Amino acid sequence: MVGQVIFLMLYPENAVSGLYVEKKGFLPKIYNVERDKIQNVKDLKVELTPVASGEAFVFENVFFDFDKFDLKPESLTSLHRLQKFLLENANVNILISGHTDNIGNENYNQTLSLQRARSVQKFLVEAGLHPGRVLVEGKGDKEPLVPNSSPENQALNRRITIKIL
Repeated sequence: MVGQVIFLMLYPENAVSGLYVEKKGFLPKIYNVERDKIQNVKDLKVELTPVASGEAFVFENVFFDFDKFDLKPESLTSLHRLQKFLLENANVNILISGHTDNIGNENYNQTLSLQRARSVQKFLVEAGLHPGRVLVEGKGDKEPLVPNSSPENQALNRRITIKIL
């Protein structure tokens, strides 16, 4: 089913602004307005993917300080939206994968990526979700989205992904 929604997005001049497109039965589409270059875009086409085993998405707007795994306060909006998605889709279990850039050695990055994924898991479990629904893994720097050739690309590679199990 194809639908069209017309909207105007106004956002404060914050360092981080997000656009969340959600529909029950579909994976959320999450944008970081600045990083995804959708500021002042007209006619943004958003295609949603039905919830199905094996489907995955980058969980945007979850932030960590460099070399840390504590969730930053500006991550709360995205975390609450993931919690809402899981509550609305009670039969969905997820795998939270942490990823890093290539700064640091392989073992360190592996550990850091796992700790970051566990931080997201801890938030969800403390919010009332059963621990068996939110599994974690650390990928380190093994699966970059883009080459680690610039600070901007390295920032894109420092991410959390969510996979439907």
